[in-house]
Amino acid sequence: SQIALLLVLFLALIGPVDYWISVVWLKRPHHSWLIAGVMGLATCGALVAYHRTIRPDQIIVNTARVVDVDAQTGRMDGHLWSHVYSSRARQIDVHANFPTQPNDCMLDWQGLPGNGLGGLESQMQLDRAMPAYSVRGQHERLPPMVSGVGVPAAGTKRFYAAWTEAITPEQQSSLREMPGLDQLEGEVVNPLSVDLRDTFLLYHRWIYPLKGRMPAGDRAVLSAQIIPRDLERRLNRRQEIDGKLTSARWDPAERGQLDRVLELMMFHRAASGQNYTSLTHRYQPILDSSNRMESNCAVLLGRLDDAHPKIGIKLHHSDQPVPTQVGSDFSWCRIFIPVDVSHKRSGNG
Repeated sequence: SQIALLLVLFLALIGPVDYWISVVWLKRPHHSWLIAGVMGLATCGALVAYHRTIRPDQIIVNTARVVDVDAQTGRMDGHLWSHVYSSRARQIDVHANFPTQPNDCMLDWQGLPGNGLGGLESQMQLDRAMPAYSVRGQHERLPPMVSGVGVPAAGTKRFYAAWTEAITPEQQSSLREMPGLDQLEGEVVNPLSVDLRDTFLLYHRWIYPLKGRMPAGDRAVLSAQIIPRDLERRLNRRQEIDGKLTSARWDPAERGQLDRVLELMMFHRAASGQNYTSLTHRYQPILDSSNRMESNCAVLLGRLDDAHPKIGIKLHHSDQPVPTQVGSDFSWCRIFIPVDVSHKRSGNG
């Protein structure tokens, strides 16, 4: 490790390096104690600086959001997961900051699945030494809050927020299914008042790459000349190598790719579900919109640059906010757009 490397360097400094400086170069062996002391202080300073680098004094907040919008009704449903890390023991109050108070919102502690450290099925009683905390729901103009949460030194606490609000879409998309092709034509519009990045349109088993950035009110035209890609193939990272199709198998232990985790949570069944991930997706099944894509509904998918709510943190029994550092912050938005399939009804008639 890096600490072991620093200790080895320190031994080298107070040994051969100290001898060479004091005896060989300066020819004053009695200066060896002074030089060794200076080297010891420098090493201590390096260790303190390294400790502050790997364990900064401020709180680090990692956040992920998935925002769903029904373009027809204007209903917005949001989900937020936030992990709060503290290098030293603190008792904090955590609240969700909204620009405007939504119709309904909640914030609570998020249990960790499984029997690992801090897991819901764990037999270790780690919370007995932690102070009691309370959960305040939405009340008039006050945001929801989890108050008095104890965070151990170098520990992490997890929180989950959900909210619902009504928006007025700026414009409406106009999508139709082409007869006999199971593919789309028409116009897709960003109905929000904010930009979307890395946009795609998903419908049934197809995915249409759109634009790198789709400003508010911007539109993209779909026609028979635009060839969609296979959705399952993209979700499985399937590619052709030496004439053979190979899929990048999902490793459940891989937790460093948050975007990839969210992608599979949002379209788990479309990615062949448990056959691909070896996971049941039973803790957050509400996120899987695969069933909606199989109906007469398309999904405009994109990233949000500056999404809300933000997690606010302050010390318990204090109005002073705690210095926080934003670690990772990912936000995906799914806009559900109705598709005109009247040709099917007229054909059946």
